[in-house]
Amino acid sequence: MLARKWLISAHLAIGLSGASGAWAAATTYCCDAAAEAAYLSDLAALANVSSTPHEGFDVAPWGVETDIYSGGAPKSSVTNLGITWSPLPSTVNGALATSLAAGGVHDGTHRMYAVDSGGINHPAPDGFALSAVGAQLHAVGGWFRGTGTPAKLAFMVDGDPNRVDFTGLEATVVGWKFLGFIDDQGFGSLEIYTADEVGDELRIFFADDFNFGIAPLGGDPRNIARLEEPSPADVKTGVANLRGWAVSPWGVDRVGFYLDGVYLYDIPFGGKRLDVCAIYDPVAYPGSCESGFSMAFTYSRLEPGPHVAEVRVMDLQGGWSSDAAQFSVTRFANPFVPDAALIDLRESVLEVLSNNQFALRCLVVEGVYYHAQLIWDKKQQDWKSELIADAGGDCPITGGANAVFWPPPGP
Repeated sequence: MLARKWLISAHLAIGLSGASGAWAAATTYCCDAAAEAAYLSDLAALANVSSTPHEGFDVAPWGVETDIYSGGAPKSSVTNLGITWSPLPSTVNGALATSLAAGGVHDGTHRMYAVDSGGINHPAPDGFALSAVGAQLHAVGGWFRGTGTPAKLAFMVDGDPNRVDFTGLEATVVGWKFLGFIDDQGFGSLEIYTADEVGDELRIFFADDFNFGIAPLGGDPRNIARLEEPSPADVKTGVANLRGWAVSPWGVDRVGFYLDGVYLYDIPFGGKRLDVCAIYDPVAYPGSCESGFSMAFTYSRLEPGPHVAEVRVMDLQGGWSSDAAQFSVTRFANPFVPDAALIDLRESVLEVLSNNQFALRCLVVEGVYYHAQLIWDKKQQDWKSELIADAGGDCPITGGANAVFWPPPGP
């Protein structure tokens, strides 16, 4: 069966049409090899697409590397051929894997799936997210199958669950089925997940043999986006700002926030920035004096280690500009310490590392010893944590030549 239809999104605040009033449309393709052939033919005809990579999950960094049945290990995210893949935030184990398990593959040697709890009744929808690195997607098409019981798939484009809609049973998969769509306007991220409509079981599904259409970020080249916090190589913990500014000769419609390639939400926009409009004339860049975006963000809710924050700014003509920064998160085991009484400094040692840097050794948080390292931050005009680490068996300690005990030891 070949089904093709035009869908119009009514979610203008989220969709790519912006405030200009243009309609965002997607063409869907289902459900067999004939549908895939039509999709590939239309994909090849897209004038604004610069690359059309194929992903079969068969070679590094996929393949045996992520095949848990062949000694590999699931990964929290994978970037390959300009596409970043990651599990949905609600996926219990938060990883992606490949396998050659019963049911086979559609093409090649491996298929991909999101690793969940492994139980029959999954507590959260199985699924994954994908985005183009430093670009925007215009087409996504691949093959999907269930595990013997029907799994209805939902497609969320840039946070909008209604922008792409496969009619009726088109998106319900048991054996291998092709599902694809083309969006002329382009989009930043896509989430594909199971939608439970009957009963209490959320189904598992597998994916294979994808073809994409990728284009450079659109819009006028004079569009400018600046992510000021977090900055490149920044280290974050606790609650801090997510901020910056954006201007466009067409006017700014919205600012989307992406974390590790996955769209999360729009950032409030319109803060006073007289420093920006002193450089970018409000006549040439409408609204440049109110071009700031900012919000509080709980960095300690993220897993420790490296992450990528990206802001994508849409102008009123549907074009994009983007800025990103890789930063790291450091934190205690519990991302939120609920009571100051759970912190104990009585065994801690203060060690001076440099004129603007010190370490607090053997502080106790919720019964666990930690070492913390702080440095003076000129932008914040405050001390900032740059490292929080489990102290292991180091504590208690007597300190080194630069150690300062508090309270001071008695005579």
